[in-house]
Amino acid sequence: MSQFLETIQIINGQWQNIEWHNRRFNKTRLIHFGIKQPLEIQNIITIPDTFKAGEVKCRLSYDREPGLAEFSDYSFKAVASLKIIHDDAIDYRFKDADRNRINLLHGKRGNCDDIIIIKNGCVSDSSYSNLVFSDGKDFFTPDSPLLPGTKREKYLSEGIIKTLNIKEADIRTFKEVHLINAFLDLGRCVVKVTDIH
Repeated sequence: MSQFLETIQIINGQWQNIEWHNRRFNKTRLIHFGIKQPLEIQNIITIPDTFKAGEVKCRLSYDREPGLAEFSDYSFKAVASLKIIHDDAIDYRFKDADRNRINLLHGKRGNCDDIIIIKNGCVSDSSYSNLVFSDGKDFFTPDSPLLPGTKREKYLSEGIIKTLNIKEADIRTFKEVHLINAFLDLGRCVVKVTDIH
C-alpha cells in the first residue's frame, strides 16, 4: 500500500496549484526514499475525458513511485462550527495515507462540523485543512501546522497571509477562521470565532 498522498484540485481539465503539489510530492520522495530526480505530476497523470468539466478531485497515492490516481467529482461541504481538541503527540508532517489518529480526533467533535487540533498549547490545523485567522483586516496562519499545505505555502509566498504563533487562548482575539486546503481558497469556508467550542 502506498504511504503518501497528493490530493489535487482540477477545474475544467486544468490542474490547480500544481507547482506546490509537485514541490511537496518531490520533497517527500527525496526525504523518505532518497529520490533526487523530480517528477511533474501533470506529465505523468492523464486526466480522463469524463473528468474534464467542473471541479474534480485527483487523489494520487505514491511511495517510491507514483501509484494509483483516482478521480472524482468534488462536492463542497460547508463547515459552520469547530470543536477544540488536544493532542500533544500527534505527528503528521507529511501527507500520509494513514489518517487513523486524525480520524479518531475528528470523532470527538460532538455536534460540531470539524475540529481544531491544539498541540502543546498551540493551534495547528483542522482535520482536513490549514487554518487562517482574521481580525477583520489581516490574515494569520499558525506557525505550527501539523501539515504545511500547498495552498498555505502559496498564500505565504504571495504575502497574502503571515505566520503567527497562535496559542489556544489567542483564538478569541480574532473574528473568524478560514479553512484552506487544495479545494478551499480564502473565503470559501469561514467559521466565526463565536462558533468555536
